Amino acid sequence: MPELSEMVGRINLKKTYPIVEAEEFRCEDWAGDLWGFVKVKVPFSVDLGSLREKALKDVLHERFVNYIFSRLVIGAVYVFNIAHKKSWSEKVIAEALSESIDVLLDIDEEIRHRIIWYLERIAKRVIRDEAMPSKGQNRSIRKFAAIKGHRCYLCGKDLHYKSRPYGSPGDNYIEIIRQKRTFEIEHVWNRARGGSRDRSNLAASCNECNQFKKHFLTFSDMPVEQVMTHTMDSRNISSAISREQRFSLVWCQQGKCSLCEINFHDLDDESLVLIKREESQPYHFFNMMLICLVCNNRFSRNGVILSA
Repeated sequence: MPELSEMVGRINLKKTYPIVEAEEFRCEDWAGDLWGFVKVKVPFSVDLGSLREKALKDVLHERFVNYIFSRLVIGAVYVFNIAHKKSWSEKVIAEALSESIDVLLDIDEEIRHRIIWYLERIAKRVIRDEAMPSKGQNRSIRKFAAIKGHRCYLCGKDLHYKSRPYGSPGDNYIEIIRQKRTFEIEHVWNRARGGSRDRSNLAASCNECNQFKKHFLTFSDMPVEQVMTHTMDSRNISSAISREQRFSLVWCQQGKCSLCEINFHDLDDESLVLIKREESQPYHFFNMMLICLVCNNRFSRNGVILSA
C-alpha cells in the first residue's frame, strides 16, 4: 500500500494544533487507508497508453480512485442509515454492505471483506460526526490560530479573526473581503468522506478555499480540463483563469511554491506568481505553476502576479 504522502493531492501538515485527544479512535485514518487500499487492490482496465503526459494519466487514474472511494463511503452510510431505522442485525448490515460493493466492483472475497472492515468504521464516524472537534478543542484551535496569526494552509492568505481583524473598517469592500478570509477549521481529508479529527488533519483555512474544496478528496476532482486558454498576452491571464481554477492549481501544488517549495502561508507576503512550464505551449493546467515572488525575480521568469 502506498504511503499517504504519495497520494497526488494529499497534503501532510507540519503545523498541528496543541489539542488533547481522549478518544483515539476519532483520530484513526481509516479513510486514507481505504483510499490507498482501493488504489492498489482495485485494478482499472482503462487504457491510457496513448497519452504521453504522465501528470494527466495520474490525474485521470486518481479521479477514478476518488470516485470509487466516494461511492463506497456514500453507499455504506446509506446502508447504516437504513439499518438504524429498521434495526438490522450486524449480519444483515454486512450482507447489505457486501451487496453495495458488488454493485460497483468485481473483486474477490478477501478484498471485499477488507473494504467492509473499513466501511463499517468510516460510515459510523460520518453518521455520528465523530470527526468534529469538541467544544474545548474548537476553542483551543481558534485561540491558538489567532494568537499565532495562522494563514490559510492552501492559498496562504492572511485570515480574518474576531480578535485579530483583517484590514481596516474603512477599506473598500472590507466586509466582503473579510468574509472570504474568515478563519475556518478545515478537515484536510473532509469529514463527509471519513476524515478524522487528528491534529494532522485539521488546518486553518479561509472561507473561500473551504467553499471551493467542498467534499472533494484531491485536486483531481476539480474540473482541471477547464483550466486552459489560448490567450497569448500574459496580462490577460488573470481574467482568463477563474478563482476556482486558480484554487485547483494551489491545491495541486499542496499550497507550496513549485520551485523552492516554501509553503505559501510562510511567505513574507501573499503574492503568487503564475508562470508556464513550457513557454512554447499555451496556458493549460499541466503547463501552469504557481511560484513565489522571490523565485520569480531570482529566475527572471516574468510571471503574472495574481491578486490576493
